[in-house]
Amino acid sequence: MLNLFAYGTLMVPEVMAAVTGKTFRHEPATLSGYVRYRIKSQVFPAIITSGQDAVDGILYYDLNEHRLQRLDEFESEVYERREVHVHLADGDTVTADVYIVAPRHQHLLSSEPWDLGQFKEQYLQSYLSRL
Repeated sequence: MLNLFAYGTLMVPEVMAAVTGKTFRHEPATLSGYVRYRIKSQVFPAIITSGQDAVDGILYYDLNEHRLQRLDEFESEVYERREVHVHLADGDTVTADVYIVAPRHQHLLSSEPWDLGQFKEQYLQSYLSRL
């Protein structure tokens, strides 16, 4: 069983459930050393390494290989899964997997930050209907 740090559309539990077919225990978490940008012409983001920055997200607990395979397919070749250490509000550090943009696809990143509130307000319903 693995944990997953989500920083984009998968932060919405309904999106996570639609992709994996299951709901998971989750809590807020932060990933240091990365920055989040919107993918050009898309409603979802990607992250890349960045020295001083940090990305807020959701830590999902106890995903099995079947659920991770579904996520790998959802994320496509644009992303690669890596193991990272995320920080919880209580100060604990937890190991988790995260999807970061693959180096060969970094040209797809815009310079625009991605905003969860804007995604929920403007795109969530249509996004869920396509899953």
